[in-house]
Amino acid sequence: QTSIDNDFAAMYDSYEAWYLLRQTRTTLNSAVTPSQADCYEVRTISGTGDACRTDAELSNAEYWQPTALFVSNTNELFVLDKESHVIRKSVGSSMTTFAGKACDVTTAADGLGSAARFTNPIDMVTDVQNKVIYVLESLPGIAANTGKHIRKVDYLGNVTTPGWNVALNSATAITMDKFGMLYVANTGNHTIIKINPVTGVSTVIAGVAGSQGNANGSGFAARFNGPSGIAVHSNGLVYVSDKQNHSIRVLTPDAQGVYVVTTLNAASNGIAGNNGTTAVTAINAKFRLPEKLAITLAG
Repeated sequence: QTSIDNDFAAMYDSYEAWYLLRQTRTTLNSAVTPSQADCYEVRTISGTGDACRTDAELSNAEYWQPTALFVSNTNELFVLDKESHVIRKSVGSSMTTFAGKACDVTTAADGLGSAARFTNPIDMVTDVQNKVIYVLESLPGIAANTGKHIRKVDYLGNVTTPGWNVALNSATAITMDKFGMLYVANTGNHTIIKINPVTGVSTVIAGVAGSQGNANGSGFAARFNGPSGIAVHSNGLVYVSDKQNHSIRVLTPDAQGVYVVTTLNAASNGIAGNNGTTAVTAINAKFRLPEKLAITLAG
């Protein structure tokens, strides 16, 4: 048995391996699927378990509350190291700093590599072609309403700020669909936002800013309570981990492009719990403060 404590993020790569971030022990775990079904071998691929900010060989590298990661098309591992305020990148068998400067958060700044500065980066996503990375910075209230807290990073390490007109409030998750549209779990406002990165136009597709609750419905009729994770299926369905409602919500676009919100684990009625080790159907599943989620290649 393997103890997995305080996982914050997960992703699934093209080799059918899960990658987990463990904040408490600041390590990166790769859970590789062996031949037998539903059985995983878990191993640490990077991190010593000590909270620090050290570039080194993968086994000796140290992190300070990493919160997001992905594997590029060329098998490079990118890690968002939240409390270090940097993006880390594997080069061969070593972990390096790709963008930002550790511990320097005097002010956000655009620039190349170590000349750039991030402020409380919480999540990131890359496009299918691996041309750009979008980094979400999580700031509360008015500080985030400037629309300057989604940063754009190219694969050379150039960091820029699009400055889109999008009102964010302690947002904690960002993802992208196959068409390049961005989706944000706007946690503090209890809404889900869709952004066109080409035009910069943003739209609230579900929920009402400042109105928390637990209700299914179309668009503004739906209510969330601290949505904290988001993922988009290839079929267009948007999945949201509704943290304070202990639920997984599903947003389905109708023929007019309006998103209809339903609850995947509807039988739990928003009550926290767990099902132990017994397999159950999705509608009967129980969660306790779910945060990040990921979708496998098989859906």
